[in-house]
Amino acid sequence: MKQLLHLVGALLVLLRGGLLSNEATAQVRFNQHHVFSPPAGYSFLDQIRPRTGGYITIGNRTITAGGMRELLVTLLDTVGTVTSQRVYAHDSVSYTGGMAGALIALPTGGYVQSGQQQDFRWNQRRRAMLWWFDEQGDTVRTTTYSAPPHSLYANHVCRLASGGFVLVGSVTRPRNSVGGFSDWFAIGTDARGRERWRRTWHLLGDGLALNATATPDGGALITGIARPQLQWTDYFYRNHMAAVKIDSTGTTEWQRVYADSTEGTAAYCVPGGYVIGGSYVYLRTPVRTLERVALYRLDSVGNLLSRRDYGPEMDNATSMRMHQLADGSLVLGGISSDASQRPTTGVSAITGFALKLCPDGDSVWYRTYRYYSNPNCNNYLWDFVPTPDGGFAGAGFLHARAAGGLAAEAWVFKTDADGYVTAGGAPSGVVCRPVGLPGEGDTPAPVQVWPNPAPDGRFRLGGALPGTTYAVLDATGRVVATGTVRAAEPELDLGAQAPGLYLLRLTWPNGRTGTCKLIR
Repeated sequence: MKQLLHLVGALLVLLRGGLLSNEATAQVRFNQHHVFSPPAGYSFLDQIRPRTGGYITIGNRTITAGGMRELLVTLLDTVGTVTSQRVYAHDSVSYTGGMAGALIALPTGGYVQSGQQQDFRWNQRRRAMLWWFDEQGDTVRTTTYSAPPHSLYANHVCRLASGGFVLVGSVTRPRNSVGGFSDWFAIGTDARGRERWRRTWHLLGDGLALNATATPDGGALITGIARPQLQWTDYFYRNHMAAVKIDSTGTTEWQRVYADSTEGTAAYCVPGGYVIGGSYVYLRTPVRTLERVALYRLDSVGNLLSRRDYGPEMDNATSMRMHQLADGSLVLGGISSDASQRPTTGVSAITGFALKLCPDGDSVWYRTYRYYSNPNCNNYLWDFVPTPDGGFAGAGFLHARAAGGLAAEAWVFKTDADGYVTAGGAPSGVVCRPVGLPGEGDTPAPVQVWPNPAPDGRFRLGGALPGTTYAVLDATGRVVATGTVRAAEPELDLGAQAPGLYLLRLTWPNGRTGTCKLIR
């Protein structure tokens, strides 16, 4: 049976390739850099998201030797050229999106960005913040959150089914004889960012909450780093992946620390549990560290079920962000370095990488990305997202050492569906099992959808019991509709959405899940 399903999936892919071959070969690709700062400054991009007519990016530029930063909201056209830019600055406050910040596209239009203000008048104390933008990158409103006398470092935000948000990061603690340390924090808000609750967690002595993802029960899964209180100069200072599950009020349901892992930078919910992207350290000595990209699967109460490793062993393999496609596939981007290719400067050159995975964790492809091929230059990939045409867009920054100095430049690029920036790359040949076809031993979800396709966007659902929650994702993985089933055969209205392929995810009251494709 399993072989038959794989054969059906392969035939569907071949059919799709035959029907869309002209579109695939016409996909736009580009590889661009932009200088947003004076020659001695730094420009870098944190995130990129597709929008009508191109892309929106969030980034920073450093404008003073003291580290003052301006927040940049930049609009790009379909080939990566800057069409407009908004600059946000204040004489005494520095704005930053944060290394692991999140830019959320709202179903009603516009965006929400997590970040922080660094106030230079108050000993550089930082406040977490949420920042609302419209479609053109103009500020709608901002909300800040403080924790006097300490700093709040905001790293990520997720949007809940209720329309509210969970903002996570780290809160500093007083310094001691071995340096400063921090605890995890989470702030729950309503849809306008007004604080409803606040929680902190003390994990092993020091930690960074790096990611939050909404869960089907209305709560959130928070992932990041926990580590012992060791000297910062100790080479064997170890990061351990950690996770905390909270309900809709911020109450802890469970928390886990997973020893000998390095970090949990991104997470998604999967049937029966969670999947977390990070990296795994194979070797750590005073001479060299070897790492690989890793994917961790947890059950519903946080028990570690498995770890799968991907890509080559590198001195550094840091996963920055992970995104989920409409068919359940995952794409994960980050940075890597190899000391065997150490340049003359004595510092390992950084290369961007991206990894695409089937829903079951099988690797589809692994690609590396550069703008500068000179080994003395660094190519940092901070975000790698799916695009409506089936390809991917990346954003980050460059250190052009070969050009002189250490100035940083913003970097954006676009690939095709197989992850290639230039034409002529060989397809991976890996076929993922189509969404909606059960695996061997699985039971199909008892739901029927009609009509499908539905040109007017109105679908009827049968078999989804009252109390079942649902989420609809577009082709880029963005949630465009959520709700709870209240009738025996409810209507799902996607009439306001653009024609195309969508994914419907259902979670029954008993925790059972199911997915199917919707064609609008």
